[in-house]
Amino acid sequence: MAQWLAQTTHNRLVAGPTPAGPTFDTICLAQLIFSLRGLDLLLIMKYKPREERLAKLIREISSLSDNQLGSVEPVIQELSNPFLEKFNSPNSDLIDQCVLNIFGDAIRIHHCFSKGPFTKDKFEFALEYAFNQCGRKAKLAPPGIPGYDLVLEDKKYSLKTEAEKSIKQDLIHVSKHMELGKGEWNLELLRNQFLDNLQKTDRILTLRCLSRFFPYEYYELVEIPKDILLKSISGTLRLMTKSTQNPKPGYCDVSENGILLFQLYFDAGGERKLQIKSLLKSKCFVHAFWKFKKSSSGETNIQLPLQE
Repeated sequence: MAQWLAQTTHNRLVAGPTPAGPTFDTICLAQLIFSLRGLDLLLIMKYKPREERLAKLIREISSLSDNQLGSVEPVIQELSNPFLEKFNSPNSDLIDQCVLNIFGDAIRIHHCFSKGPFTKDKFEFALEYAFNQCGRKAKLAPPGIPGYDLVLEDKKYSLKTEAEKSIKQDLIHVSKHMELGKGEWNLELLRNQFLDNLQKTDRILTLRCLSRFFPYEYYELVEIPKDILLKSISGTLRLMTKSTQNPKPGYCDVSENGILLFQLYFDAGGERKLQIKSLLKSKCFVHAFWKFKKSSSGETNIQLPLQE
């Protein structure tokens, strides 16, 4: 592998031997920035040219064991393949080409080692990483903070995922929007609790895995407008009186012009959580989607270290 990378680097990037240090153009650029902005030249030079980064990777890969190479190979193979299709809406203020590429690659790397969907914790970490890599200030919320998961440029984002076997292409389901706690089980009070929770976040994003409908992996990033959810203030509350649960679950049905927009489901099970059901995707905004081939690396029996 090291020999292949070396040959590829030599053929594609330089006309002669790979330079041992920064090129003349890089030095001139660093000196120019230093003279214009008073920045430390050594700080500027830490951004190494592409051929130097590749040379460093070649040296490090050469020291890996055969088992470690087996873990690296499927990632390189996956990233070398083009997406079947990727799209970011021209009206999106979140997903530019940079974020589209980096976040999409994070999903593809995940599927090198898993046939399962991209989970919520991975979604949060990968989105934070992609934004920061693309020059936007993003930071995950501290653990246990209710209402939001990510702060991006002073805006608070709630991040959800959807990948159930019962997923529908045109209807969005949030299986756990929030916990309802152990207080009084009154639908009016529970709806007010939901409305109060909405005030703790600015925007809501859900990453949906629709791969079960296609012969390839398919993810879409959808924004759920808060304005739609706020319509629940005038929704119709109904208690499931025939349920054997105690307390009994209930719904808040939200309609417009005779069409059901979505439902709030007050789940009275052991976890006591609020779900958002049957939300029309046509009332939401698709920021981006990614389509790529299903990985066959699961057949290689790659062994990864267990995480504690």
